[in-house]
Amino acid sequence: MKYQFFTLLVLSIFILSNSLHAQGSSNLNEEAAAVAQKNTTTKVDTAQKTPWVINNKAVVTAEEAFYKNWTKDGFNSLAFTAIFLGKYNYITDLNKWENTIDLAFGLMAQDLDGDGKLDESLHPHKTDDKLNFTSSYSRKAFENFNYNATFDFRSQFSETYKDDSILTANIFAPAYLLTAIGMTYENKGFAALVAPITGKITLVTDERLSAQGVYGLQPGEKSLWEFGAYSKLTFSSGIVTNVSLDTKLEFFYDYASILFKDTYINWEVLINMKVNKYLSAFFAMQTIYDNKVTQDIQFKEKLGLMLAVEF
Repeated sequence: MKYQFFTLLVLSIFILSNSLHAQGSSNLNEEAAAVAQKNTTTKVDTAQKTPWVINNKAVVTAEEAFYKNWTKDGFNSLAFTAIFLGKYNYITDLNKWENTIDLAFGLMAQDLDGDGKLDESLHPHKTDDKLNFTSSYSRKAFENFNYNATFDFRSQFSETYKDDSILTANIFAPAYLLTAIGMTYENKGFAALVAPITGKITLVTDERLSAQGVYGLQPGEKSLWEFGAYSKLTFSSGIVTNVSLDTKLEFFYDYASILFKDTYINWEVLINMKVNKYLSAFFAMQTIYDNKVTQDIQFKEKLGLMLAVEF
């Protein structure tokens, strides 16, 4: 009887210890699983909350026209345009740093004399030429208002001729550098920048142009400094399915100017109609008023198809 009681006691202790061990192991496994899940969630959340938003778009457009025994007016031509738009934005709850690279270059070769060969003796006619870089830093002030500092650079890649003989522009001739400090308001695709402290520099580095005194410069000068106020209004929104609208309206007024008619105005509109993942139809329009260049309003319009790749 004594031995039976002892055996029963040992067996009970053994079963109880195994039960406690199993329960402890289960608790440890559950804790380990919870920690692992927490770590995994943290890694995923960290990856999803990266402040950088990067988008690159490369666009190519081409056009060819051929005439033979055509009784109506027309001449053979071959044209292409290459466009690159890169956006590199760093966005947090309080800070926003937006960088944009906007490049475009297009040429058209023509057969004006009708001999069936593209004219090599003439200067190539450009259909587009743009070298732009913009960097803007904003810090939240209150609600939809932000403090803002903006740097904007604009020029072109190569020589531009009028009537195939008169040089009107070249790389860094002109080039515009603008630095503005002010405030922005943003709400539902609309943004307004008002910068009462703005410096603008116009450069004409090509001596053939600077000697003529163009783009508001005196003959022989290569730079013009201006201090004034700058404002920019932008709006971006979808119109209907697969159709988007982007527009920008800019003003710059030099405080040294007496009349408001000296205000520089630039208005751009782009309507993009997406056909599929790579093919889109577009309408682009730009209007510039700058009486330092010409008293007339400058106007440019394009309508066509483009093959675009985003990465």
